[in-house]
Amino acid sequence: MPSLPRRPILALLSLPIAGASFLAVYFYNRPLPLTTPRKITTTRALSSSCTAKSTSRSSSIVNPNNHISDPDSISIELLRSEIGELNDEEILARFLKGFFGGWSFLPERTYLGALGLMGRSLIPVRFTGVQTGGPWLPSPNDLSESRLPEKYSKLFHGNFMVLDVKIRNQDPKFPDGTSDESPESYVDIAFGDDRKGFAGFHRLEISRDERSGEGGATLCYSSIACNPSVNKFPMPRFIFSFHRWYGMCLFRDGVEMVLRK
Repeated sequence: MPSLPRRPILALLSLPIAGASFLAVYFYNRPLPLTTPRKITTTRALSSSCTAKSTSRSSSIVNPNNHISDPDSISIELLRSEIGELNDEEILARFLKGFFGGWSFLPERTYLGALGLMGRSLIPVRFTGVQTGGPWLPSPNDLSESRLPEKYSKLFHGNFMVLDVKIRNQDPKFPDGTSDESPESYVDIAFGDDRKGFAGFHRLEISRDERSGEGGATLCYSSIACNPSVNKFPMPRFIFSFHRWYGMCLFRDGVEMVLRK
C-alpha cells in the first residue's frame, strides 16, 4: 500500500493546531464594544478587596490555613456612558452571566453538563461550616441579567457555589449612594473542597469612581486557587499559564455582556 508523502501529512496535522492557536489568540485579544479604546490591566495579585480584612471572608473559607497560592486579577475602567443607569447588582448580574454563559466557557460547561446528566460533579463544591442547601442553577439560562443568585446557590451541577455577595449602598439611610463603607460590590464564586487538594474562588466586582465627573466604574475579576490540605501548589505551574489565558477570555465575555445594550 503506497504511503502518503510526509509533507502533506504534516500540513494536514498542522491545520487543527493552527486553527486552535488562531482561536486562542482571537478570544484573548478580541475587541470589546467600547466607545473608545481602553487598556485591560492584569496583575499577579488579588484585588485589594479580596485581601482587605473586612471583605476577605471567602479567602479564609477557601484557604483556611493560608497555604501557598497563585492569585491573579484583571480589570478595566468603563465610562458612565457605557454602563448607563445600571446599578451595581445589575452590572454584576450581567458580568456573571456573560462570564459563565459566553463562548469561552462553552467546552467546560458542556463537560460539566455531561457529568451532571450522569448525576456526578467534577469536584462537588463543599466547605467546612458552609451550608449546602442553596438553590440549584445548572445552566447559564438560570442566571438573571438583573439579579444575582442568592448566597450558597449551586451552579453548573454542583461544581460552583455563590459563596459571598456584597452590594454596596443598599441601606435606605443612603439614598444618594454615599456612605462610609468600602466602594466595591462583588460576588464570589467558589469551587473545590477545603478538605481535598483543590479549592479556590473567582471574585467579580465593581467599584465606582464617585470623584470623577464622568462617574465611571472599574470592573475587576480576581481568582485564586490553592491546595487547602497541603502547603503546595494545587497543580503544575504551567497550568496556571493556561488559567491566566482562560481567565482573560472569560473576563472579556463578562465585560461584553455588561456593555451589551
